[in-house]
Amino acid sequence: MAGRATRGGADSAGRPSVDEHATRSPLRPWPLLSYVALPSMPNPWSSQDGGETWIWGDFFMNFLTMPTPIGMVINNAFNTRLFGDEVTCHYALVVFYRQDRNPYAPSRRPLMCVAVERRVELSGIVREVDGRMVSEWFRDEGPLKLVLYLDDKRHELEEYVGDMQREAARDRLFAVAAERLGLDGLPRCIGPLARAFGHPDTGLPPRERPRRWGRIALALGALCAALAWLMLR
Repeated sequence: MAGRATRGGADSAGRPSVDEHATRSPLRPWPLLSYVALPSMPNPWSSQDGGETWIWGDFFMNFLTMPTPIGMVINNAFNTRLFGDEVTCHYALVVFYRQDRNPYAPSRRPLMCVAVERRVELSGIVREVDGRMVSEWFRDEGPLKLVLYLDDKRHELEEYVGDMQREAARDRLFAVAAERLGLDGLPRCIGPLARAFGHPDTGLPPRERPRRWGRIALALGALCAALAWLMLR
């Protein structure tokens, strides 16, 4: 990535803001991701520390720390174990179109996610204890992987080796996003995730507290879509 991300409209050398540098990808428009098809993908609005929203060209991006997977959101909504927890996400960068440049508006789904993840596999044995057969389960943690969610698929790019400090991981994820989207220049931080709502650079309306029936309808829709996806696998 050429240069480090900044929190202003220009970098320390006084170069112009990202919007004047950004290039348009020849592969536009990028298709949006389906949450239901990717249950291991991080919830784009979940972060242990409040997260960050950045602006870069036609896009805004949410940087997340230890986000909750989409599958766990569905599990918690229905108190079920429909999806497992075999993936732990340490950091993620979720990319959205800015609404005034979104060919799919008013949809607010993301088009890409880059993440640092670790897959956890369960293994078990059955042994006899005091005349009874007892099952024992073990969690085997795999290596850290750099993962790309794109075109409704999860792609493991490579093993993540290096600094796991927040800033270093963020720079690595930005570099992957810039290469895939054909971006130049530097992104600009507008604040925590909550600032994305009602901000003119994202185009998102102010956040409103959803009504109870609206939340129920959303959860039911997600569950029905999840069941349909599982049946068609």
